Formats: sequence, structure tokens, C-alpha cells
Amino acid sequence: MNRENFQELMSEGRLLEIALQYLLESETQEKKERHTEHITGYIQERMEKDVGACTGVLLNRLGITPNLKGHTYLRKAIELEVESNSSMEGMMKCLYPQVAADCNASPASVERNIRHAIEVMWERGNQELYREITNHYVQKRPSNGQFITSIAAYFRDGRIFIH
Repeated sequence: MNRENFQELMSEGRLLEIALQYLLESETQEKKERHTEHITGYIQERMEKDVGACTGVLLNRLGITPNLKGHTYLRKAIELEVESNSSMEGMMKCLYPQVAADCNASPASVERNIRHAIEVMWERGNQELYREITNHYVQKRPSNGQFITSIAAYFRDGRIFIH
């Protein structure tokens, strides 16, 4: 801005208007940033408390989308596994029937749909993220039990990250 433009703005009283507008915009930006930080923190806090929501986000990132029935069954199975802190031994006897009862399905369809969802993840999904979660290089598709227990352990250990 040159001297003539400055003098013109002063004579029209526009300089004060521009300064006030600048202050209001900067205050608004600061409020926006604070609001965004607050909402982001709230979402992160809710997701840390809600294993089901975290599991859903993580499954999506792995390539297991909600249009697969196995997505719903995996969410429920992982949530139950995190809560119970059990081992793979009772998978068929306890976990599948419980998920089936909660989702109004048969244990066989729960097992089959979970297996299909894991196959989809392995063929078209994000294997690198799965390897990062398990902390080792996995060469072949994990079994249903291995997948469920590794994701449950991931949440139990508190290594949750949402990008």
C-alpha cells in the first residue's frame, strides 16, 4: 500500500473499518482453531472409551468395509474379546455363539462371514496396517482367531491411533 492509498483510506474512514475487520477475522480464526481442537479431543476421548467405534474405524482402514456382514460380526467379536481378555481356545464354543445371538445369526454364518471379511482384507485391503498392528511381518492370511485376538490385543495394549 502506497502513501496515496493510505491517505485516501484515512480520509474515507475505511482504515478503521479494515482494522476492525482484521481483528474480527483473526479472533474468529482463533475461535475456530480452539473449537476444532476441542471437537478433535472429544472425538478421540470418545473413541478411546468406545472400542466398538474404534474397531469400526480400524476395520475400515484395513479394508473391511461395513457393507460386509463380517464387518459387524468382527466389531462385536473384537469388542467381546477385549472385554473378556480370553484366548483363542474358546472361539467356536463361546465367541461365535455369543456374536450370533447378539446379531441374530447362526454361529456358522458368523464364522463364514468373518473368514470372508478377513480374506477381502488380505486380498484387497491394507496388509501393511495389519502388519503394523501385529508388530511382525505376516506372510499368509491370518485365521479368524488370530485376527480377532491380534486386534483385541492391539486395543487392550492401548496402542490405538486414528489417522
